[in-house]
Amino acid sequence: MRVCLNSLNGQIDSDANTFHSSNKIRIFELADGAIMYINIGGDDATKFYVVIFFDINGKQKPNVTGKDLFCIIGFFRNSNLVYFYTLNNQKDRNDYLSTCNRSAGTIASRTCGALIQTDGWEIKDDYPW
Repeated sequence: MRVCLNSLNGQIDSDANTFHSSNKIRIFELADGAIMYINIGGDDATKFYVVIFFDINGKQKPNVTGKDLFCIIGFFRNSNLVYFYTLNNQKDRNDYLSTCNRSAGTIASRTCGALIQTDGWEIKDDYPW
């Protein structure tokens, strides 16, 4: 399944497009039409990653990270460093609101998933869209 993904500022998200077209990706279409993309990869036990995206309206447009496509988990291990690339416990809700906005580029657009996680998996009234 090939879709063209954009960030909130309209730029093509080349990293996410590469991720979604990878032969390592697993795609699950849920009963409600939502799609879950899971990509697991890396070189060995010291360098690996797990990234999960959800497209809440499936194959329908707009396919924009932060509007209908959300990075829920980005777990990376590189040698002894392990980090989550979206939800960061040192950041608070205001940090995510400041990055999840109309001018957000590719990485900042992915923080919108962290905002929804922080809000208890709810899209609140002040969500930017």
